[in-house]
Amino acid sequence: MPALDKQKERFSLQIGSSVLQFVQTTDDSHPFYHVAFNIPANRFREAREWLQERVTLHMEEGSDEVFFENFDAYSYYFTDPSGNIVELISRQSASPVVEEPFGTAQILNISEINVTTPLLIETGERLIQFGIHSRHDEELGEGLNFMGEGDSFLLLGRPGRIWFSSDKHAEVHPVIVIVDEDKRIEVTATGEVLLESV
Repeated sequence: MPALDKQKERFSLQIGSSVLQFVQTTDDSHPFYHVAFNIPANRFREAREWLQERVTLHMEEGSDEVFFENFDAYSYYFTDPSGNIVELISRQSASPVVEEPFGTAQILNISEINVTTPLLIETGERLIQFGIHSRHDEELGEGLNFMGEGDSFLLLGRPGRIWFSSDKHAEVHPVIVIVDEDKRIEVTATGEVLLESV
């Protein structure tokens, strides 16, 4: 993926219309995250071959492919070298047709990233007031809440829940998300969520 900024402690990648920045930790916390990328529906099968040359795909009930009926979407999962749980997701109803063979240039944008906090309901209510609503205005629950719309979501959940397709329990780790270039969401190392208009 195209690197936008390389420094000793951080680097940024252009991922379709999104930017993802990695920052080196200053302690021994070994943070990991769940991040998903949207890919074109007509390149989903081809993406498996591309992935299999680079990573080991997670298996779920004997298959490396998952279908989510409530999202009309197919996904592949793998773990990257830093322990992040990465997903390539193909949303069937909201996907452009891409003619080029699958590669990093066909990844459309960041689809999901986790916001893990023990202050689950309180944070969800604050996000709604901040203009980031739950998917289809669903009631906030103790499970995983999809906050956002279209093809991009914050996955709001508590620490301790097991990430789908893995044996990893969700943990609180710092993350900053900029939404629509004017909303800044920061999760601190203790799980406090700070909201700021930029």
